[in-house]
Amino acid sequence: MRIPLAAIVLASCVAAVSACGGSTAMVGPPGPPSPKPTLPPTSIDNIVQNNYAGGWGVELAIYKNGALAYEKGYGLRDRGLPDTFVNQNIWGIEQPDKLFNMPRGQFAPDAGTAFDLASVSKEFTAGAILLLQQDGKLSVNDPVSKYFPSIPSATQITLLDLLNHTSGLVEYNNFGTYPDFTNAYAQFMASGQTDYQPIVTALQTFPLLFTPGTQYNYSNTDYVLLGMIVAQVSGEPLGTFMQQRIFGPLGMTQTHQGYPAAPVTDLALGYAFDGVSIVRT
Repeated sequence: MRIPLAAIVLASCVAAVSACGGSTAMVGPPGPPSPKPTLPPTSIDNIVQNNYAGGWGVELAIYKNGALAYEKGYGLRDRGLPDTFVNQNIWGIEQPDKLFNMPRGQFAPDAGTAFDLASVSKEFTAGAILLLQQDGKLSVNDPVSKYFPSIPSATQITLLDLLNHTSGLVEYNNFGTYPDFTNAYAQFMASGQTDYQPIVTALQTFPLLFTPGTQYNYSNTDYVLLGMIVAQVSGEPLGTFMQQRIFGPLGMTQTHQGYPAAPVTDLALGYAFDGVSIVRT
């Protein structure tokens, strides 16, 4: 799965699935695991197994009035060795099992498993923009040129277009063919994944795909720019803003941007079905 550079976050959720990977977006438990209730699981089990047959890793938690009502792990968070990857690691990011020297085997997820949210993290980036609008620091009707004056046609694109995937900007995560962001991404990685300006500079060289607001085109580029705008307007990194304004106030103590701090042993790896078999992503 291809992912946005600036919209990667870790987030707690009711259910998480280890069917996709390739990012540093993780989801951990909302707090220390509570004793597992003894509730009739039949109908819940059937729903999960019917929708995620084949061993896909799922961790389900149901809360009622703030108290844990049901929690159970299904499938596998790690299918064990040997690994077969769907393609080369185009992102150049070290796989978490290698990074943390994790034990490998056929392990089921549990209440402590950290999950990669990948593009589900876009909702949190959008929420950050809306919080800044609530603060009176920006408007979703602002033209993108207010923040990135060097991007051609930026005066025609609003922040709302970025939020709605209607900007017309080309997809940045394309390497080797048009629109080619290979060099820009290499510069980003060389900066320690902190300098997004090469992506913006490369965007200046490509025309819009369509007139902003006239078509829908799912765009990681839109959310890279939104993440940069959050940092620019708030004066702090996206992850810091998320922690202070979203994760902290909501008590999401195991939720943050990027990989969790070492040591890490309970993490769901990314898998996908390539049409023939299940492979690592």
